[in-house]
Amino acid sequence: QEIPLEDIRVPQYAILAIDGSTTNSGLAIMRESDGALMYSMCATRESSGETPVHYKIRLKRAVMDILRRNKYIQQIYYEEPVIHNITAVANLFMLRTFIEEMIIENEPEFDYLKHYEVSNMRWKKEFLAPDKIPSGSENQKKAVRAKLETLLGYTLEPQNLYIELGKTKKV
Repeated sequence: QEIPLEDIRVPQYAILAIDGSTTNSGLAIMRESDGALMYSMCATRESSGETPVHYKIRLKRAVMDILRRNKYIQQIYYEEPVIHNITAVANLFMLRTFIEEMIIENEPEFDYLKHYEVSNMRWKKEFLAPDKIPSGSENQKKAVRAKLETLLGYTLEPQNLYIELGKTKKV
């Protein structure tokens, strides 16, 4: 079910996981105790010419809003940028610092937050275990999706994964 971003309520310790992208960043809030998915959301860069800097600032403001209302989120994991397109390098590296910037810009309010950058291959290896990571980006996406669908017990349709920032899906 879609809910407004301001209705996100996290009543227990949780982790915010972010997969940053220059056009479509994925965010998930998971229970710290067992990794269960609580919320998933997607920050999509507006096709009407939104600049990478405007996109980053809009994403930062949304995350800041969520964190201010949900102090049980105390850990943030950000997927290390994967460079497939050389023209995206500058934007990916600009985007990857927004969590650290937000913490520093809002000292001491967010001093309790811990943030980590996680290697793309490391989380895939841990998530897919005991299976091995397949070679090739597309094969890896398929393997992650298949395991996630098995764990959730249903097939993920695009509308279950990708929603606009400003709305989120409660799981």
